[in-house]
Amino acid sequence: MSVLTPHSAWLGEEDYLTMLIMEGEGYITTEHSRAVLQALQAATQQGRSVRYGELAVELGHSVGADARYAAHMIRQLRIRPGAPKPIGYFILERGLVKPTQLLEALEEQVQMGGRLGEILIKNGCMTETQLEGVLALQRAA
Repeated sequence: MSVLTPHSAWLGEEDYLTMLIMEGEGYITTEHSRAVLQALQAATQQGRSVRYGELAVELGHSVGADARYAAHMIRQLRIRPGAPKPIGYFILERGLVKPTQLLEALEEQVQMGGRLGEILIKNGCMTETQLEGVLALQRAA
């Protein structure tokens, strides 16, 4: 799973989510992710602004399509700065389902309605116990 938490001062939330998605889909190894994070931290300390996905591609650890997919996924999660985090954020952060499974459930939610957690349970991606744990995390955030 991920090598850092979103609480690192130099790692923004979008970069953190990009890392989780790319690692969760197997687009980048944990070892390569560490290298990207080290380079990202160094760039940030030098005052340079660079994104995790862009840097992963630049360093040859991933391809542009993977970084674009991660950006698409983040948009689908509907995460807004300063707003309460949606349940999909916590599901992704805990690595309970693959990002593609989460995206498929989000698409099903848009088409058919219903609650995301219930859709993931119905699709066999999560258990009720896992959902209860994620809901507790969301309430505590």
